[in-house]
Amino acid sequence: MSQQETALGPEWCIEGQYTEGVLDSYDIAPKELASASGVHESTLSRFFNDRKPIKDKTLLKIGIALGRLAEQRDAKRKNQQAQSAAGR
Repeated sequence: MSQQETALGPEWCIEGQYTEGVLDSYDIAPKELASASGVHESTLSRFFNDRKPIKDKTLLKIGIALGRLAEQRDAKRKNQQAQSAAGR
């Protein structure tokens, strides 16, 4: 593993080590990530299955979209928790 891959951590390795398990932990569907990132779903699928190296630019698109979707998901959960707490 290169220094750049090590710095990114095992989940974000440039060689395609980002797995569906990590995606599942974020609770974001692959189709939603493909739509938000502008990366074709088949590219995501090949990447997740470790069949295709991925360019840094594409990885950046995926990372930015994943971050935004995770923020939206967290805000939605926070609002739902606040509403359920207010309803008690």
